[in-house]
Amino acid sequence: SPDAVYLDNIAAAQYPKSLLERFQADLTMNVYSNPHSGSQSSQHTTEIITDVRHRILRHFNSSADEYSVIFTAGATAALKIVAESFDWKLGACFCYLQNSHTSVVGVREVAVKYDVRPVCINEQELVGKEVNQDWLNKRTGLTLGDSSYDVLGPNLFAYPAMCNFSGKKFPLSWVGSIQNSSLPGQDGRNSWYVLLDASSHVSTSPLDLQVCPADFIPVSFYKIFGFPTGLGALLVRNKSGNVLKKVYYGGGTALATISSERFHVLKKGIDERFEDGTLPYLDIIALRHAFDVLGQMTGSMSAVSDHTFSLARYVFQELVQLKHENGTPVFQMYCGTDFSSEQTQGPVINFNVVRANGECVGYTKVGQLANLSNIHLRTGCFCNTGACQYYLKLSNDKVKSHFQAGHVCGDQFDLIDGQPTGSVRISFGYMSNFSDAWKFVQFLKKCFVEKQAFPSLESCVCEENMREVKGAMDDGAVKKKLNDNLQDDSRKDVFHLEQICLYPVKSCAAYKVSNWRIGPRGLKYDRQWMVITESGACVSQKREPKLCLIKPSIDQESGLLLLDAPGMPTLQVPLCQKGSELIRQSKVNICGDRVESDDCGDEAANWLRDYFKKSYRLAQQKSDDCRGSKGDGKQLLSLANTSQYLLISRASALEIHRQMMTCNVERSEVLAVDNILDRFRANLVISGEKPFDEDSWQFMKIGQEHFEFQSVCTRCRMVGNDQETGRTMTEPLKTLGRLRGTKVKYNDQP
Repeated sequence: SPDAVYLDNIAAAQYPKSLLERFQADLTMNVYSNPHSGSQSSQHTTEIITDVRHRILRHFNSSADEYSVIFTAGATAALKIVAESFDWKLGACFCYLQNSHTSVVGVREVAVKYDVRPVCINEQELVGKEVNQDWLNKRTGLTLGDSSYDVLGPNLFAYPAMCNFSGKKFPLSWVGSIQNSSLPGQDGRNSWYVLLDASSHVSTSPLDLQVCPADFIPVSFYKIFGFPTGLGALLVRNKSGNVLKKVYYGGGTALATISSERFHVLKKGIDERFEDGTLPYLDIIALRHAFDVLGQMTGSMSAVSDHTFSLARYVFQELVQLKHENGTPVFQMYCGTDFSSEQTQGPVINFNVVRANGECVGYTKVGQLANLSNIHLRTGCFCNTGACQYYLKLSNDKVKSHFQAGHVCGDQFDLIDGQPTGSVRISFGYMSNFSDAWKFVQFLKKCFVEKQAFPSLESCVCEENMREVKGAMDDGAVKKKLNDNLQDDSRKDVFHLEQICLYPVKSCAAYKVSNWRIGPRGLKYDRQWMVITESGACVSQKREPKLCLIKPSIDQESGLLLLDAPGMPTLQVPLCQKGSELIRQSKVNICGDRVESDDCGDEAANWLRDYFKKSYRLAQQKSDDCRGSKGDGKQLLSLANTSQYLLISRASALEIHRQMMTCNVERSEVLAVDNILDRFRANLVISGEKPFDEDSWQFMKIGQEHFEFQSVCTRCRMVGNDQETGRTMTEPLKTLGRLRGTKVKYNDQP
């Protein structure tokens, strides 16, 4: 999208159009083939691969005399080679910074199998220290005078050139200081080797291997160029290659081998020994064009570093100055420096949003609002739990307790007991511009700077204005009429049922009725159908906002589901599929459950293809599917996320509307009450005098039917979709988060 603001550049750069055009033209004009074949095209391919190796080394100011380039699937694959091939010896040490990427920390698990001692160094330990071999020996317990020291094997020290969590750069001078051994031994004994994780650093900064001749440097090229993906390299210092001991050997790595006898001789070159099988030669050819385009667009990596750092410093300075009306800061920053120098800080800004009352806003909510504003950023811990712990002040015990509470890497649990489990990160790349930085700052000002006080958590007993209720105790043909008495058995308050809505097709429009039959899964036919991809993935409004424009209805007399959409003829689908032995069946994942479904045929698929211009199909949950509700699992569940029914009160929607009118929301984004109600896609809409009064309910009664409240419904960014137009906006999610505080739960379920 031309309006997208892309701010996740150290995770993956964006590729320019000219790179793709050059690569396509190259493939069109030339013939390339397997480098192992020996044909004319194969030899040409091999020559280009060799040229690209030299191009990579020139990029890092080195040559084939000093370094070898082992092509890998990425930086992680490169690290795995070091972990599995390093000549670990009993009593040696693997030392790494706490701020290291998970892929670096994973080396530890291989090392300990060889009785190597892992030592994790906290960033705080480095303050005021000169990191060299003497300091490292003392820190790790390797005493040079110890008689046992002479039998130790090589030791490995790993650290990031730039922390991918905070953007803090660590001194490249450490490389030489650690390598300078006062008692070098043969075959690497008694010495330290340096593994420099440069994958984040080189995405926007130069790396001069003449200045920091690390022994092993893993890189991923998509972080620099955006394309190709799935290609990285391990740069190995030639004089250090002898400590990498190859065990497995694949095609192309042996000089000679015998299948019936344990005999093989590996090739001599470092790259030749470690590149098992056929290289991804077309990706390597694409890399040649990537270097050309980057050079023409930027001039040098030093220019990229200057450009990206200036953008990041602008945003950092803007953020640290932002205050709520009561004078409290809006952001908790986790950058590690004050952005005084690009020698110590990369173009990365890491933070959490803090409300005026001191409560933290969960990173998931920030990410959802960013998505609604077409801003692309990253949230969580970024595969760097060590830095996450350090900056968020999470102890090991706290991390374990979070895991026991159900929080895992990559999930949506952004706050536990009010404490953040992760943060928000933006990063700039060579294609970023000032408009990206300015738009992001305006987004934060608009969404999170509080101009007036909002209710604190203590003044709100509620968590969300949406409640999930689990099913009626009895199956049957009980009618639900407008203005039936709605009673809370515990308090005897009387409310009224205003509206009944069912959603026959998941994520499509509501079918509003005055009375309806209850079935074993809730309202009969509610969320019984879904739109799926050819691979069987359920499609929601987050992927296709146009789903809300499809209006289903049920013709019970004719036994048909009717679907209408703008510009489309009415689609008729039988309520019950017949000839099940001929029906295409599939299992679809719904909120972690595998749901059995029947395909509704090619006519429905063609109708969806004509409407979406994509290959979608319509599927119906099988009548004998045993999926249960997310509470105790005793009630059968349709394709709804967690419970049989969703309930909302008009008073709650009215309060959200009132907050929009009075709390600095742009006039164009103030929503009508009915529009707000529609966005929450509830089955039951009730009247009431007090907003969020339903939060404290445990049971209720409609007519003669008893319902038990199960939980709050964790709302997602889909409430930003206007159900009449399909337009996406930040409201009401922004106002809801401010009004309901940190206890409002959000997830990414439809």
